[in-house]
Amino acid sequence: MHGRNLGLLAAAALLAAGCSGGSKPNLTISARTGAPLGARGGAAAAPVTPAVTASEVKLVIRRLELKGVDASGKEIEVKAGPIPVDLVGADLTGSTHSVSGGSVTPGTYTQLEMEIGDIEVLGTDTTGASFDFKTSIDVEQETCGTFTVDASGNLNFTLNVDVSSWFVDKSTSQPLDPTEANRHAIEENIERSFEVFEDNNEDGKDDDCECDSSGGGSDGGSSLVGSSSGSHDGGEGCTCSSTCAGPMCQPQGGTCKADADCCTSTTSPLVCDMMTGTCQPPAL
Repeated sequence: MHGRNLGLLAAAALLAAGCSGGSKPNLTISARTGAPLGARGGAAAAPVTPAVTASEVKLVIRRLELKGVDASGKEIEVKAGPIPVDLVGADLTGSTHSVSGGSVTPGTYTQLEMEIGDIEVLGTDTTGASFDFKTSIDVEQETCGTFTVDASGNLNFTLNVDVSSWFVDKSTSQPLDPTEANRHAIEENIERSFEVFEDNNEDGKDDDCECDSSGGGSDGGSSLVGSSSGSHDGGEGCTCSSTCAGPMCQPQGGTCKADADCCTSTTSPLVCDMMTGTCQPPAL
């Protein structure tokens, strides 16, 4: 990972779960700008010309809560915030950067909640003039699943922010200069641009919806649409490449028990043929 520690929060702020003594696993919250990567993201949108260009993005993770149970079944919780995030220069190129770190009590976590606000962006508009756009909107993010942390493991979540979509009209794909007349449309774009997901290998891709480069299957979790495992604000479905071959991400002819086991590429969607137990194109 090419990330740099942004010095956003002392490690002690992440220990609100009351941990004490001994070395414990790390909880990492990373930030990434750009269109979503991998299975959930799909292809990036074509660039808009002339474009509104961001040179610095500031926001605050006002509240972060991670909830679960330890090995004895006792409820455990990690709380943190406010966590200021200031992304400039190379931070805006799409790399994944660490924005917070600390310790987390071993256990099984099932829910992560974030509240994001105090959003500000500096840059140049379509005429080349500098601007400073601020908004007071709050954005809430939640991801649910089964996030297990043992004494030797770590846990990372990535917060993806698609800044490239903020100043583009969603209907016409034309640029939106950061004016008061365009404020409502820009703020709607900002609200839709955040996504948080488990990303233990810190590659900017959702672990629950990812096929490895060798075609050897997903990194774990479930690609069930709307399922409680790996769902993200409604649980969008995963989109796998046609070369993927592995559990939850089978290509044509791959073994399956349900439609969710099969790749769902928009160019060649597959469903589970219950007669053969294999992934096949849907019947016409």
